[in-house]
Amino acid sequence: MTGKSLGTKFLSANAFIIATAIIGLTIDCMAYFPGMLSPDSVDQYRQALSHQYSDWHPPIMAAFWSVLIHIYPGGASMFLLQVFCFWMAYFILCRIALQHFRKVVFIIPFLFFAPFTQNFVGNIWKDIGLSISWLLAVAVMLRSFYNSRPLTKWEAALTLMLLCYGCWIRINALPGVIPLLSLWFITLFRNNGLSSKKLISYTLLLGSLLLAVQLGITRLILKPLKTYPEYKLFVHDLSGIYKKTGQVYFPSFILRHPDFDTAYIRRKYKYSTFDNIWWNSDSVRVLPDPSPAQMDSLQWAWIKGITHNPLVYLSNRGAGFLNFLRLYPSGSRLTITYADTHPNNLGLSFKRRRITINMRSGIEFQRSMPWMQPWFWVLLNIIVLVLAYRPVYIEIKPVILCLAYSSLFYLLLEFIVFQADTELRYFYWNILAVSLSLLLLLGQRLKLKYNEKVGAKTNN
Repeated sequence: MTGKSLGTKFLSANAFIIATAIIGLTIDCMAYFPGMLSPDSVDQYRQALSHQYSDWHPPIMAAFWSVLIHIYPGGASMFLLQVFCFWMAYFILCRIALQHFRKVVFIIPFLFFAPFTQNFVGNIWKDIGLSISWLLAVAVMLRSFYNSRPLTKWEAALTLMLLCYGCWIRINALPGVIPLLSLWFITLFRNNGLSSKKLISYTLLLGSLLLAVQLGITRLILKPLKTYPEYKLFVHDLSGIYKKTGQVYFPSFILRHPDFDTAYIRRKYKYSTFDNIWWNSDSVRVLPDPSPAQMDSLQWAWIKGITHNPLVYLSNRGAGFLNFLRLYPSGSRLTITYADTHPNNLGLSFKRRRITINMRSGIEFQRSMPWMQPWFWVLLNIIVLVLAYRPVYIEIKPVILCLAYSSLFYLLLEFIVFQADTELRYFYWNILAVSLSLLLLLGQRLKLKYNEKVGAKTNN
């Protein structure tokens, strides 16, 4: 093949990448602008306006949003940044594929236009903000990795900032970011022979620093109002222990509450969530608002209940986790798309357009497909981990392991803290990380086959 024809193909592929990135960004803006906000999102926006934060959600996202609304009011600024990062990650990944495994260039669009990635890209949620910020960070790190060079200072700063942001806006994100910090060090010290011992030490040190900075910003600067989001977790676990054993571990301030009813708790208890009791349809305020001292007594009661009944606790959590993965149905409906903005008095609204309706209808049409179920991505996560240890993938093993373990660690903490089994958005990072891992494995396979083919022609 002549140099001219190679150049023409390269330019054509570049044009394809640029065109599809622009088309994707345009479609998402046409379908989802100015972004869709759930009740949680509206609450965070209200905090961004008032600069008065609560700890029900990590307040750093609301604080960042408070800066963005000076650029463009409402949810539009957060939405535009989110979709821009999404399609920038697409552009970078396609460029990597074009240089190192060309055929994958034409597969990547299927991932970014897939129903399981398009379903939430327009929703302003901390789960989605985390996932897309990490996706862009990984894309930038992959460019450095595949070009066999260390991260530049600007790349190092950008990727660390994106990893920090994702880690700081989701309560269970710290375990998931640890493997990505390892990938950051691997690419930062690319070709410098970083030992495994140093890699682990640096990763743990940086992870601890991120946690300390998050706590410092939250407690010393933002100073959120204490709303005790752990309240539901503690009472949910104690309710499950009570239902199975009949033993009451609830502290006295709950037992004295006039609307607290153990029979009601027993009847309404579900393994997968406490929301049906916390926000019940019977207009019953089952639990009182706690004081700090009462929360301390509840925490000790929770610890006591678990230590006295560890197998019951694990059994309840295990059953709820199976509901969470949709391996065992709880009767709840899984939300695979959310195309609305919760009613509010803040001037936030979203109007569905024909393109919105068509896209959401296409996503809902695939509701019964395996890739719309959490367990499917957990299964693929395990398969990716197994494949990463095959000798054929030795060249990209560090990257695959970092992605796969990030996905797995991010998920496993949910065993303790999950609050409902109704949201596929909780698995958005798992979907992106596992999908990207599979693309890289495929690319490596195609690259090796191409090298074998070229080698055979050279020998002949």
